[in-house]
Amino acid sequence: MFNGTDLNGWTTKVHHYEVGDNYADTFRAEDNMVKVRYDKYEGEFNNKYAHLCYDKPFSDFHLTMQYRFVGELYRGAPDYTILNSGVMFHSQDPRTMLKEQDWPISVEIQFLAGV
Repeated sequence: MFNGTDLNGWTTKVHHYEVGDNYADTFRAEDNMVKVRYDKYEGEFNNKYAHLCYDKPFSDFHLTMQYRFVGELYRGAPDYTILNSGVMFHSQDPRTMLKEQDWPISVEIQFLAGV
């Protein structure tokens, strides 16, 4: 799914922004990885929950991946978001999401690290 170079074939959806607006370069392809970064965010977090969606739908698949948490909780982000991520599968197409919709309708595999 990820070509190791760029985010071609992927669509971003950040709460409060239009589909495809990768606000503040939240999602990046660097070092043969997809990275989620908040270093270019300004001001309060304001519930800018972000999702990166693969454009091609699948109905039968095996997902293999590695993940890790780095960095600090963004100032003003809810406490429950620290060391919290996941993969939403069987998910709503981001192009059908409203600008002010914070989460897609989906089933999620949650990644939580001990705090």
